[in-house]
Amino acid sequence: WDKQESATSFESDEITKEFIEENLDIGMTESQVIDLLGEADAIGVDAKDALPSWRYDIGAPGDYENEIDKQLGEGIVDAIDIEAIQNGTVKMQLFINWEDGKIIHVANSYLENGELVVYHLLSDGTIKYD
Repeated sequence: WDKQESATSFESDEITKEFIEENLDIGMTESQVIDLLGEADAIGVDAKDALPSWRYDIGAPGDYENEIDKQLGEGIVDAIDIEAIQNGTVKMQLFINWEDGKIIHVANSYLENGELVVYHLLSDGTIKYD
């Protein structure tokens, strides 16, 4: 039994933008997020502040790799793969930023009516969409 494989199939089938917006919150711990979503697909730091960053490639095939992150440099987990979302390779890309083991920012990117939408949950609890 492969936990990662199980989490990936759960993500592909069950995790929606509504699920993310309703269940992820500022201040949640790493273990709470793992219980909710499984292990992240990539773990590193964000490009701006070098804070811990996790990426979930929701709905992506098992062999998917984010080539844009590779271009940013070793250990950087910060780039939305817009092309993969637009062409349907990835349903959503979820980024979670951490400080002291707690969520300080959530960004989830997905297509809505053919347009890229990014949902942000900011450290003060404010929600915004780009």
